[in-house]
Amino acid sequence: MNRNADYIYTKLIDESGLAQKAQVGVDLSIGKIEVIKSDELAGVPKNTIWFDDRSKVHNIKYEEAAWIDQEEPGGSSSKIYCLEPHTEYAIEFQQKLKKLNSDEWGLVVQRSSFLRAGIHIISSIWDPGFTSEPNYMGTTLVTGNTSVRIPVGTRAAQLLIFRNEPVSEEYHGQWQGKANK
Repeated sequence: MNRNADYIYTKLIDESGLAQKAQVGVDLSIGKIEVIKSDELAGVPKNTIWFDDRSKVHNIKYEEAAWIDQEEPGGSSSKIYCLEPHTEYAIEFQQKLKKLNSDEWGLVVQRSSFLRAGIHIISSIWDPGFTSEPNYMGTTLVTGNTSVRIPVGTRAAQLLIFRNEPVSEEYHGQWQGKANK
């Protein structure tokens, strides 16, 4: 069973005030966007990210995506990320996720307007017990055939939380309490 927006909203910490309830989930807003790259390591081929036998990610690094400042009426400015076509990005939302109960799991998917623009945002499954605290939630964004400009604060994806039979052991993996790194 999918949890409703009222319930999902109680699982968020939203200091920005930009999360917005939808019909079956809560819209999340962009905080930071970084290009996913690989480190240069001895003995590892260039541009290689690798996994060990426990699926732990190695040789990955993040660099903030290109951005511009756009002046707004009244003298303020807003940060707009300028994304390249066919590129993988790590995105950080402006919201944090409280710990999921043993009988629930989460998933983040792009809003329909992003999908219509050829932009894919999707998380892996967030297992029972997962939390992003003390960090903000994060996942991956992949651009399509065109370059894209996304202002900070844009509602880009929706958090969904589903019910499951309670698990005996909750998540305690390498991404607990983290966004992307």
